[in-house]
Amino acid sequence: MKAGNPTSIAAKIIAEHDVELIFFMQRRGTRDGLSDALIENPKVPLATVRVRSGTRQPIEIPFDSPRVGTRSYRIVFEANAVSDEATTVWVDDLALIEWQTPFYSSKNAGEVTVPIETSHIQVEARVQ
Repeated sequence: MKAGNPTSIAAKIIAEHDVELIFFMQRRGTRDGLSDALIENPKVPLATVRVRSGTRQPIEIPFDSPRVGTRSYRIVFEANAVSDEATTVWVDDLALIEWQTPFYSSKNAGEVTVPIETSHIQVEARVQ
């Protein structure tokens, strides 16, 4: 990924009951250790999306990737049930899309042929 490029996260979301999804970006600075960054670095809100129950709702959230002083970043989302009922949320066709500007050389563009390695997946369930 190139720093400061227009980027989008896209997915199709299905929820058992109405749910509100809050998407965040958390960056890891060039001098930050992974464990410390995961725990201490702030999560910057990108967007809030409401998903209705029983629908396969496509979402797309545009943002700019961090410019300087960043080793990596991650996208985190929090699911909050709209009602008091516990709910299940399914995420399908999750994609992180880097948009190319007209000034980017087309000879460098190409399709990613291998999955992007994931260094950290975290699932938390909180009862409120």
